[in-house]
Amino acid sequence: SMDWQAVKADGEETEKRLGFAVTWYALAKSLSGGQLQRMVIVREMTHGPRLIIASYLTRGLDVQSAIAARQALVQARESGAGVMLISEDLDELFTLSDRLIVLYGGEIVGEFKPEETDIYEVGHLMTGHEVQHAAKS
Repeated sequence: SMDWQAVKADGEETEKRLGFAVTWYALAKSLSGGQLQRMVIVREMTHGPRLIIASYLTRGLDVQSAIAARQALVQARESGAGVMLISEDLDELFTLSDRLIVLYGGEIVGEFKPEETDIYEVGHLMTGHEVQHAAKS
């Protein structure tokens, strides 16, 4: 059987480390999108994952929670976790990434280090423009 007190204690420790406020005793269906997002982030970060695939990490989060979520990804990366961030927020991608891969129509249309490109080029590729000229290896 599950030791719910240990689960809650682990979650609360992660919650404090991340700087999140999580609603522990509410039904998921009663939570807002941002509350659910915070709960999922705390749940997934509790046991030091080795690989994180974060899709639209900060969608629905308030400013403080978004900052904390980004910091959690950086901490995980610095602890040796692999991190794949899927987002359309170019500022977030340029801030957090050491490598950018741009997809359009299911195809890789660009691959860059953030310092090799800018948000305009990446944004242009994301909309399908100049696809045949921009792919880099």
